[in-house]
Amino acid sequence: MNQHTSLSHSDAEKAIAAMKADLERRKLPAVLAVAGGLAAIGVGKGDTVALMLNNRLEFFPIDLGVVTLGGVPFSIYQTAS
Repeated sequence: MNQHTSLSHSDAEKAIAAMKADLERRKLPAVLAVAGGLAAIGVGKGDTVALMLNNRLEFFPIDLGVVTLGGVPFSIYQTAS
């Protein structure tokens, strides 16, 4: 038997906000670590950074680490290389 849980719109918004806050709290240190590592090798504002990554959660801190430094990330897809 299928059982469905129904959330009100405001409950759904609260759940989404909580998930976003949790993701930001957990990912911010990773973003700053990536930014620090990239800065250490000379990546800075206006630099273009190629990313060839699988489609996974680790992509976001790397992408945002580049953006944090003012760089411009772009993706190279393995299927197109």
